Amino acid sequence: MISRPSDCNAVVSAQVAPVSWGRSVVWVAVGVAAFQLAFLGHGLEFLVLVYLGCLFELRRLPTPRRAFWMGTVLGLGVYGPQLLFLWKVFGFEAGGFTVSPVAPILWLVLAVFHGFFVLLLRQVERRHGALAVVLAAPVLWMGLEFGRCEAWWLRFAWFTVGETVTAWGPLLRGSGVYGSGALLMAVVATGLGLRHESLRRRCIGRVLALGLILVAWGTGRGTRPLPATRSVEVAGLQLETPGESDVLGGLDRVLVRHPTAPLIVLGEYNLDGPPSESVRRWCREHQRWLVVGGTEPVADAPAKSGAAPRLSPGAGGGAFRDTAFVVGPSGTIEFSQAKSVPIQFFQDGLPATGQEVWESPWGRLGLAVCYDASYRRVMDRLVRKGAEGLLVIAMDAESWGAHEHDLNARIGRLRAVEYGLPVFRVATSGVSQLLGADGVESARAGFPGPGETLGGTLHLAGPVAVPVDAWLGPVALGVTLGAAAWLAIAATPWYARKIKPGSAPGIA
Repeated sequence: MISRPSDCNAVVSAQVAPVSWGRSVVWVAVGVAAFQLAFLGHGLEFLVLVYLGCLFELRRLPTPRRAFWMGTVLGLGVYGPQLLFLWKVFGFEAGGFTVSPVAPILWLVLAVFHGFFVLLLRQVERRHGALAVVLAAPVLWMGLEFGRCEAWWLRFAWFTVGETVTAWGPLLRGSGVYGSGALLMAVVATGLGLRHESLRRRCIGRVLALGLILVAWGTGRGTRPLPATRSVEVAGLQLETPGESDVLGGLDRVLVRHPTAPLIVLGEYNLDGPPSESVRRWCREHQRWLVVGGTEPVADAPAKSGAAPRLSPGAGGGAFRDTAFVVGPSGTIEFSQAKSVPIQFFQDGLPATGQEVWESPWGRLGLAVCYDASYRRVMDRLVRKGAEGLLVIAMDAESWGAHEHDLNARIGRLRAVEYGLPVFRVATSGVSQLLGADGVESARAGFPGPGETLGGTLHLAGPVAVPVDAWLGPVALGVTLGAAAWLAIAATPWYARKIKPGSAPGIA
């Protein structure tokens, strides 16, 4: 008879047999397929639970090394197929073939987060039992996803669990992209981790009740509709590395196609420098507001050196900031926002020194430059400052391929659904989008689409609160790092000598 939770842990830990090599290979294959299908959407989002389940079951591998590497292999299956374009981005021609030693390293760096997750789960269960691993799984998953995406230099915020479930708006809006992933992992861990009959009777009810309360609370905060307060007609124009004459000619075409739009948005790096007198005169003559990407020189700052390609089309090697400029109908620069997170491995300028929202004539608008929109820590600051809509300018190079453009465009919808705010995203060669606060796309300009325009009405909403994972994510990361440090210490011979024989719970 099991009378204490610790007894529950001990019984179930003994009942869960190590998994065979062949079965682990099947779990990896099924997990990869499930993620790729869930990522496609089209009603298949529920398969993300199968992917998480396969990853969770790999903890039963008999050795730490095997658990880590099989988790890493599953991670490679998640990231590799989606990031094949990196082979071209970081490649060079040799003997008629494209060679890229950097791309596989980047795929592996991302994949090892899956390996660490499986390894940590295995060690938690061996030392502290089944109930502990069920409770730890969502925390460790959120900590590792948040850390991979937000908390180190090589952060990369694509392919999260939350990104696969943008169709589940209330859950995503209430819990956030990292919180929703943790909640789904909690569901999977509860279903797969608590298997012993006695443990289910005594423990599963409490765990499920807590999980349902969290899901209901997170979903409830995301279902409150926020009616549109004000609106503005917007128009966008796709131009990649244009000259000033191309910009001015493109603006004239926008007026013909969207004559009633007072706000026009162009992409990142459309200007080499701040808006020139010719561009500002155009705004003055046509009484239009213009948001356009350019560069802002930075005096007394060393420029980046080396062989990294410069994304800015202009000449000169001085230090700069990649900046979104707002030119008003008076022809003056009314506002500017620099890029907060320059792209790694490129000469993409210096990071912004701060973030503010633009107090536009229609309401508060948050400006984001390209990959800034991928990072919750960047976008949360705009939302906390009262943004009622988001304008995103991007420079996705045409040479990177259609798939990269589609992947980056998914982030616009994710942010719209997650915050409940409208998003107008204009990229230099697609994909440009006008998205409502519910993530529904009302206008689109496709890839590569040189010279294409799009337009419509941006219905402002908010201000809104950031999802709860804005503070839960850093906490989960801290817990994850602490747990990893403790498990590493507990596995050392030094620790084994410090405890009495037979007093350590579980198996190292």
